[in-house]
Amino acid sequence: PWIEKHGKRIAAVHVKDIARPGEGLDEDGWSDVGHGTIDWAGLIQALRAKSAAKYYVMEQDNPNDIERFARRSIAAARTY
Repeated sequence: PWIEKHGKRIAAVHVKDIARPGEGLDEDGWSDVGHGTIDWAGLIQALRAKSAAKYYVMEQDNPNDIERFARRSIAAARTY
């Protein structure tokens, strides 16, 4: 509902993913994008249909391996 309500005002999206229960404890509860609890495929589909978003910025606050985070997150995002 918030995408439909505010879609025309959304120019960029801050992309993070929350680790599943019991996972990511050593990474402050965060997960690589597409490997956590957030339905990014559904959100991206809604954003493409209902928003003006052109920019997506992926972040993970405390990755153990920044290259792994980037590689896995980009690979997941390409499937959306």
